[in-house]
Amino acid sequence: MLLEHRKAQNESAEEEQEFSEVFMKTLTYTNRFRKFKNKETISAVRSLLMQKKLHKFELASLANLCPETPEEAKSLIPRSELQGLWNQEQTLRGRGLREMVLLGLRLWRLARLWNLRGNGA
Repeated sequence: MLLEHRKAQNESAEEEQEFSEVFMKTLTYTNRFRKFKNKETISAVRSLLMQKKLHKFELASLANLCPETPEEAKSLIPRSELQGLWNQEQTLRGRGLREMVLLGLRLWRLARLWNLRGNGA
């Protein structure tokens, strides 16, 4: 999305500059392999991942790699919080943005209750 934004800015500028071959190849690659196609989905995923206070590298890894199972996620990032994230992600798949936000609020409340009871990591 950022690369597309940069390309659109350049196209709307008075003096359009030619992009480097590396930029164009990177743009092609990211368009081919990106998992999330619109800003709403990207925002929802980012919001969900940021609730767990993961390191920026961990956030980017989970968002880009989209592991299929908790075991796969734990092999990439060994944290106990990943099981909960995976369960949330599985529940959110196939739902609209509104439903995702509402479910996210419910999951956040459950996580708070879990942490208040002393069960959190």
